[in-house]
Amino acid sequence: TAPKTVEITDEQRTEALDIPSMLTKSCTIEFHPDTAKFQDNAEAAAILDEFVEIAKILDGTIIQIEGNLNYNGKIYSGDSLSTKRAETVKKYFVANGIDANRIIVVGNGNSKMIVDPAGSVEDTMPNRRTDIFFKTIGA
Repeated sequence: TAPKTVEITDEQRTEALDIPSMLTKSCTIEFHPDTAKFQDNAEAAAILDEFVEIAKILDGTIIQIEGNLNYNGKIYSGDSLSTKRAETVKKYFVANGIDANRIIVVGNGNSKMIVDPAGSVEDTMPNRRTDIFFKTIGA
């Protein structure tokens, strides 16, 4: 069956940020330092393909993609790099058949760290993640 076309107004996009998610998943996608380019395209594809399949199954939902960074001495809420990285993930979804109108991109900067930012690179990887939320909205 063909994917549903989900029409989302600007008002619904704003409201969707506060709607509880029906499914939330996080993944760590490695990017080249200080860029929004995947470190390893094949590895990123292997991770993101699972999310694309979920998006196809949940084809009546909207998808909120949030980019997150690790602390680097300053707090950056809404940092442009985290937004660009979330946009890169969005582009992957769109290239794999997901309607761009279903996707909301958010850059959190390093405002949503989940582990101590002072650890080693390996220890702080959970802060360098993309969160993907699948949400339903009212018509």
